[in-house]
Amino acid sequence: MGVSGNIFTSQKYIVLQRLSVRSNRLQRLEFEGELPLLQDMDLAYNVLSELVGLGSLRCLCRLDLSHNRLSQLTGEIGSLQMLQDLDVSNNAISQYLPSPMES
Repeated sequence: MGVSGNIFTSQKYIVLQRLSVRSNRLQRLEFEGELPLLQDMDLAYNVLSELVGLGSLRCLCRLDLSHNRLSQLTGEIGSLQMLQDLDVSNNAISQYLPSPMES
């Protein structure tokens, strides 16, 4: 699977349940609601500093963001009601920004 442009919008990924793009030097990822069945995502060992649209991944149960360059988490993480396993180790997270609905 190609990740050209690092924006997941294609209909052909609609049934994807597991995504691993570990160790790819990705800097930013944007999700636009086109992965409704995604349950397991491994984004470890990249250089991610920004994630957009995580809240659209409603079925996500496991998310590995370890070993990246994240400095903050947004309220989108809190909206992932199915999330059971979150690894954000080895990042420089210094703040949590609540979503507008949480403030």
